[in-house]
Amino acid sequence: MLQHHLKLISIFSLLVILDLVTKFISLSYGYMVTRQAEDTDFFNACRYTNLIEARKAGIIKSRIMKTQFVGKILTYVFVVATCLMVDKMVRESGGVGGFTTLAIGYLAMTELLSIVENLSESGVSSMQGLYDLIKKKKGN
Repeated sequence: MLQHHLKLISIFSLLVILDLVTKFISLSYGYMVTRQAEDTDFFNACRYTNLIEARKAGIIKSRIMKTQFVGKILTYVFVVATCLMVDKMVRESGGVGGFTTLAIGYLAMTELLSIVENLSESGVSSMQGLYDLIKKKKGN
């Protein structure tokens, strides 16, 4: 059982890392647009030199991003752990749990939505349709 939970935490960590990377790219893209750089597109926003320029300009702040990463992971762990306890209590009382699955699905979909939104803000116009579909599926 512990191995299963470690897998979930690892997968959530990867989702949060992807979210942060796409946020860096989105900020880099926005900085390129602001300074009216040539060839402003997703692939150029991904270039190391453009990411560094955005960081030097104070657009990308590593300390804030690290804090957000740790905060998200801790929040996810606490929420899922709480749901596990509630599910255990409900099952011990003869009921059917399911709160853990619900929470994991919701948290994962929230990360997916954030990643797609970051890509959309990075100049990948085809992501807007997917963003709208995910929001509709999520219920926002």
